[in-house]
Amino acid sequence: MNEMGNAKEKRLHSRVVLKQKISTASEKQLLLGEVYDISTEGISFLSDEDFSPGTKIYVLFPGIGGIRENEVAAEVIRSKLKSGSSDRYKVAAMFLNADPCYLEDIASLINQ
Repeated sequence: MNEMGNAKEKRLHSRVVLKQKISTASEKQLLLGEVYDISTEGISFLSDEDFSPGTKIYVLFPGIGGIRENEVAAEVIRSKLKSGSSDRYKVAAMFLNADPCYLEDIASLINQ
């Protein structure tokens, strides 16, 4: 894993920008957030709270156009203040052991 800012990120999977409310749950709290973009590998979302890299979370999807309601385990890769914002964090997380059928739903959304 490259340190943030020292190297360009190399994405393996296409992403789709998706404005959808989600909930995230960690051992300590349940928070509301908004999807920034999503792929079959992971998700970026906006949150009022900062997350530490390595934090294990659950992303709770209420159902996104064509994608069923689901709960997906993920690990936070990075969290930083969103450009132009002093109170919103852009959090990137990689899915862990996600249901292959759910990932296919995401892939079909990306390929539309």
